Amino acid sequence: MRLLKRVSIHRKLTLIGLATSACSLMLACAALFTYEVSSFKKAMVQRLTTQAEIAAFNAGSAVLFGDRTAAILTLAALRSEPHMISATIFDAAGSIFVDDRRVGDSSEAIGLDDSGDARSYSFYENELRLSEPILVDGKKVGTLWLRSDTGELEERAANLAFIAGLVLLATLFIAHVVYSKLQRSISKPLLQLAEQARAVTIDKDFSVRTHSESEDEIGDLVSSFNDMLSEIERREAELERQTRELQEEVAARVEAQRELAAHADELVRSNRELENFAYVASHDLQEPLRMVASYTQLLAEEYRGKLGEEADEYIGFAVGGATRMQALIQALLAYSRISTVDDRKTTVDADEILATVIGDLSAVIAESGARVVTHPLPSVVTDPSRLAQVLQNLISNAIKYRRGAPVIEVDARQDEDQWVFSVKDNGIGIESRYSDRVFLMFQRLHTQSEYEGTGIGLALCKRIVERQDGKIWLESEPGSGSTFFFTIPTAALDRESMPATYPPSEGNHAHV
Repeated sequence: MRLLKRVSIHRKLTLIGLATSACSLMLACAALFTYEVSSFKKAMVQRLTTQAEIAAFNAGSAVLFGDRTAAILTLAALRSEPHMISATIFDAAGSIFVDDRRVGDSSEAIGLDDSGDARSYSFYENELRLSEPILVDGKKVGTLWLRSDTGELEERAANLAFIAGLVLLATLFIAHVVYSKLQRSISKPLLQLAEQARAVTIDKDFSVRTHSESEDEIGDLVSSFNDMLSEIERREAELERQTRELQEEVAARVEAQRELAAHADELVRSNRELENFAYVASHDLQEPLRMVASYTQLLAEEYRGKLGEEADEYIGFAVGGATRMQALIQALLAYSRISTVDDRKTTVDADEILATVIGDLSAVIAESGARVVTHPLPSVVTDPSRLAQVLQNLISNAIKYRRGAPVIEVDARQDEDQWVFSVKDNGIGIESRYSDRVFLMFQRLHTQSEYEGTGIGLALCKRIVERQDGKIWLESEPGSGSTFFFTIPTAALDRESMPATYPPSEGNHAHV
């Protein structure tokens, strides 16, 4: 089968047809040869049997009376048969009575086994051997033993083989001519289809088509191939269209990204200029505002009670407004300094930072009767002043927005590659819908008369935490207090110098 892999379908079909014809013809010749040989053998046996019956009948009296001369004359009549090798007569005792042989035959006279009154024969090597009983009045007086060669059978078999060979060759030649003509109706469309498939593969031209006049399976195959080319051509055109659209879309996106990058750069530059302006403006406004506040305070002290109650009230409004404006400008200056001043990151002990913040707030803590519960805090890589600002703002808010005696709990836990700090209080709480608004600048949930402040504290905390690559959020229930969370990434130095987790602690109570 491997030899046929590279043979064309034209030759394969021809070889298949010739092989089928040859096998069929050889089987037919073999059957005819077998039949002819078998029939000829039967004819040989029949002819030799007839000769043996005649000779046995004629030799019966000679064997009975012991007349060897008459017996020899009887056997001499068989010499006219050209294929007779020998003729032997055995007496009733099984001894050779007479033996007549063809010239040149030197084989011994060996008789058949005694089979009684029955005739027997066999083909042995190149001989036909036949035993005929000699009967006189129904009584066996001897046996005639004949040997005939099978040269006639061999000659006939050779002739039959020669004729069969000639017929086989002639039939194969005719079959080759016929198959060569007939197989073209199958191989031609397939070869054209294969050639066109190669052309389509090489040239990528899906517009070509194959034509077939047949309406059988070959025609269906050609039609399916053409349909496949049509579908491929349609999909190729659709793919090219989508490719062009995708290229145009990619070009448009690249241009949009370029414009976006340019706008982002412009926005960064504008924000930087705005931050610088806010810093400079807030810094430069402090001195004239300080003068306004000082003179309004002097005016209030100097003329209180002299210009009437209404004038005292107006002067009080002016002093309060100047004071609040001064606080706003200072808060705005602190907010702008976060971007204009670079962070000085280092490894700091958060416990020490918290202790410093509690010390700075000791007066407020004592005045409000607050209790600050602290847990062991880690060492982190950050700007110590920024961390202190965040903690101070969150603790100050917890004291400011209190409900009864404030209880504030400060803790930290490690979450994968970051530390999560938490400041929990038992204050008034915040509704969930305001959880994002409280981190915006100047967004206050209460009036100035209820709780004093500038509305910048939590925005300042958010700005600081985000510049440290962290995030800040809160969890709260109105009337049940709030918990503010903020994260600080675990830097390489922090991982090397600190354990992965802290053991649980009952907490340290700081009450000033």
